[in-house]
Amino acid sequence: MSNPIKYSTGSESLALKKGNFYIGTGDVGKGPTSTTGYYNGITPPSGGYTIYLNKATGGPSIYTCANDTELISLTNSIAGTSYTTANECLTYFAGQSDKMVLNRDYEGIVTDGLVYLMDGGFTTSYPKNGTTIYDNSIYTNNGTLVNGVGFSSDSGGCLTFDGTNDLINLESHASNFSNYLVGSIFVWFKVESTEGGGTLLSFSEGSDPKVISINNSRRYINKPVIIDDDDGGSSDWNLGAYESVGGGGKYRDGNWHNVCLVVGSNFNKLYMDGSELTLTYGRGSSGTGNWLFPNNLQGFNIGVSDHPPNRNTQRYFNGKIGNVYIYNRPLTSSEVLQNFNAQKGRFGL
Repeated sequence: MSNPIKYSTGSESLALKKGNFYIGTGDVGKGPTSTTGYYNGITPPSGGYTIYLNKATGGPSIYTCANDTELISLTNSIAGTSYTTANECLTYFAGQSDKMVLNRDYEGIVTDGLVYLMDGGFTTSYPKNGTTIYDNSIYTNNGTLVNGVGFSSDSGGCLTFDGTNDLINLESHASNFSNYLVGSIFVWFKVESTEGGGTLLSFSEGSDPKVISINNSRRYINKPVIIDDDDGGSSDWNLGAYESVGGGGKYRDGNWHNVCLVVGSNFNKLYMDGSELTLTYGRGSSGTGNWLFPNNLQGFNIGVSDHPPNRNTQRYFNGKIGNVYIYNRPLTSSEVLQNFNAQKGRFGL
């Protein structure tokens, strides 16, 4: 089903956002046009694109391109440019508020409470090149790719991290996520080797970093750790909440997996591949009353543990990240499953 599209300089909810365009997904109906202002979009051709151009009345002008060659030709006609590559065209559209190009219909994920969405395989979020990753939530918390984070066409498109120094820096927007005492973080990831892993996402208040990782600082302990201070201490693995999976590289198998952390006012839940896990709570965590983001959030990065200067070596993610969603409310188990089912085919599950 094609995404309904609306152009508006006002504020919308329950939609993805690119410039002044709002993109409806499957969780909430967007019609009829006379009531909502949404128009039916056109599904991009396989391997091609749909271009939307705002006009004064009657909804956007819509064009389809079957391939990169047609994209280049049409972009040059629209922009009066002489681009020679598809990446140049995608970068051009990324910088426009009244034009956009989509490479696929976005799946029917939950958008209620969505405050951050980055997707390496969606051209409005990442135009396959450059150092800016665009937030397609209504809050526009764009990030910066640091030290050569790469792009791969794997599973429709994703970002690659070398485990050495790659990261996405969102620190300039960290304060926007402060005071989310409850909420959810949803990530698709792929660890490329049995020795890989590391930190998927981290955030900190002063000298107190918190992380979501597939294995903590002690790399031989193969546990998805949540709310862990990850400071490299001898009891590092025993802080916060974790799933004990033992050896064998359960999530370091070269396949795509999904993790979703849900924090409520009196509970923590961790889901892997759509199913809730049984958590162990270590020293310093009772499993109730934990916050998601602190009141004075100062650091926020994807692909690295957010160690302040007085902590140990940063621990970088080694593998691929397809997307990251953040919500300002706890998702229900059915909503977690909705998100998982919406994209599991893309990631081969």
